[in-house]
Amino acid sequence: NIFVSYETPEDPCYIGIDCGIVGSLNKEDKRYLAENFIAFFNRDYRKVAELHVDSGWVPRDTNVEEFEFAIRTVCEPIFEKPLAEISFGNVLLNLFNTARRFNMEVQPQLVLLQKTLLYVEGLGRQLYPQLDLWTTAKPFLESWVRDQVGLPAMIRALKERAPFWLEKMPELPDLV
Repeated sequence: NIFVSYETPEDPCYIGIDCGIVGSLNKEDKRYLAENFIAFFNRDYRKVAELHVDSGWVPRDTNVEEFEFAIRTVCEPIFEKPLAEISFGNVLLNLFNTARRFNMEVQPQLVLLQKTLLYVEGLGRQLYPQLDLWTTAKPFLESWVRDQVGLPAMIRALKERAPFWLEKMPELPDLV
């Protein structure tokens, strides 16, 4: 998608437009991702495996120990490496193979997130290949998690539901 400006006919200006696809996540997916990212950054692969089972993204009868080991095998080698030494493409490919092995369904709402990781990798390699993604990203991730599932999220939810509960208050004596 390109716009062409002919304001200066002898030197036209070309403007590239990205009409990318936009996605959104529901509250459950946000909470799941928040818990998963924290477990991942803490290298708690057991928790990652359990979260996948609890969310129903892998079958309930999945062997959690085997799943944990498979996740560890894919993820552990990338920790404490600068961006230049990590191929998120290979990591995602290995994760997809692991997902297939454990009958995990691809979650359409996460495909854009996975695509974004690939773009971040490419851009990061060009701008700052020595970036320690783990040290840099963890504080932002922890802040995001607090915002999604911590006290601020609970206060937001209470504010959103307050009109409903205020409307129902006159009915409470009848219920008791």
